Amino acid sequence: MAELVIKIPEELEREVETWGVDLQPLFLAFLRHEFDKIKRFESAVKESKSESELKKLADEMDEEVLWILADKILSKSKLTEKQANKLAEELKERVAKRHGLV
Repeated sequence: MAELVIKIPEELEREVETWGVDLQPLFLAFLRHEFDKIKRFESAVKESKSESELKKLADEMDEEVLWILADKILSKSKLTEKQANKLAEELKERVAKRHGLV
């Protein structure tokens, strides 16, 4: 099994000590739960699930984790920054038209 070393800030360590809980099983359960959410989200993206399904899964996840996943997904893109900006502008226009803002 791989080993992970986590440095806990002193203030949190003092608080955790008052619980009288062994942190290893607690952190393992937490990691399993978070990795499960990530796997479900990645699977939904690969399967091109509906926007509402992706939003539901994304709402369960921490924003920082979502940014990490977005970077991973986008790293495989062959779009240049210029192309991505053009697509973003086109999307903003379509959204604005749909909502009667233009």
